[in-house]
Amino acid sequence: MKFGQEFWVILMATMTLVAFSVGCRSTQYSENPSYTLAFSSDTVLFDTVFTSIGSITLPLKVYNVNSEAVIIESIELMGGNDSQFRVNIDGEVGPEVTDWPLLAGDSLWIFIEVTVDPNNASNPFVLEDDLLFRTNGNDQSVKLAAWGQNAYFHGGLDQLTPLPSCAETWSPDRPHVIYGIVQVETDCSLTILPGTQVHVHPGSGLLVYQSSLNVLGQLGSEVVFQGDRLEEEYASLPGQWGIELDFAFETEFGVEEVTIARGGIWLYGGVACQIQHAILKNGTIGLQVDTTGTDTAPALNIQNTRIFNMSATGLFAQGATIDGYNNLIYDCGLATVALTLAVFTGWTIAPLRIIGPMVGSVNRLLYWSRIGMKMSMDKFKPDHWKEVR
Repeated sequence: MKFGQEFWVILMATMTLVAFSVGCRSTQYSENPSYTLAFSSDTVLFDTVFTSIGSITLPLKVYNVNSEAVIIESIELMGGNDSQFRVNIDGEVGPEVTDWPLLAGDSLWIFIEVTVDPNNASNPFVLEDDLLFRTNGNDQSVKLAAWGQNAYFHGGLDQLTPLPSCAETWSPDRPHVIYGIVQVETDCSLTILPGTQVHVHPGSGLLVYQSSLNVLGQLGSEVVFQGDRLEEEYASLPGQWGIELDFAFETEFGVEEVTIARGGIWLYGGVACQIQHAILKNGTIGLQVDTTGTDTAPALNIQNTRIFNMSATGLFAQGATIDGYNNLIYDCGLATVALTLAVFTGWTIAPLRIIGPMVGSVNRLLYWSRIGMKMSMDKFKPDHWKEVR
């Protein structure tokens, strides 16, 4: 064998031995009792969560800030299987994992959720648990806390559900949560008392079918319609609720499916409906009116109401007659109002009437005041609302 060949054979053998020895070197885990873990937070706090409804997922990051690797002897949810919290530890489902290795300077993710069991409380209540970490004999814990809120639940997911009685009243002692389409049946009525909070699940809403809706808010005790997620990041997120209808039809390319959005409150043949001092926010289409009313009363009388932050349209009216004053509609993604053959009467000396078809513009501010209904490009200001209210 020539010298050159010998050199390369020896070199390759040496590299192989080095790689083998490095690859076989085992990680040394320290048992130093002074080593502890660090956490991204000492408390994981959930905003108010409705009972029976799962929360969003919140993260917790765990750090090994020591100069050597350690073994976390256990990570344990103290409530065990009876806890209303749930943990996922880097892909391992709790409530407990053991002998978890963590290299020096490394970290691991823990993801936490909660589902609050209902009780008899009307006011929000606190739910707590602890996540315990044991490392080299040291115990550390992170507090888990959530605010629970009991509620009245109406309807069911992807269902059309009539109200249980023909003369239904919703009171403000607990929030009301709508799943699917909740229907006020023909010749029946739904009355919503001052201060009532109505939370609507995505794709859901209230259908008033040839019947009456009476939203009876008062100044300082408005009736509020919004989504059913109460976490801070949802506070001003549009498109969270509103009726959605799915249709399938045959085409030359096969079966096509479409989803059609309708109002979160949909008056279809509504009879003398009234909305007073209400707030509709963060939906898709806030209010839809598809009815001409009667000889003696409009389809809807709406007063002192705000509709805003809709991903599509604030007010959608087709062949409708609506009376109203002191109302604000603003900050909508597609149209503030969309009117098709709609008649609006403002409470003025010479009532102002708009007959469609007409579509409002993006982010315009529409308000009825005692001097009529106006369109404004001005940015909404709270003190302006006080003036027209």
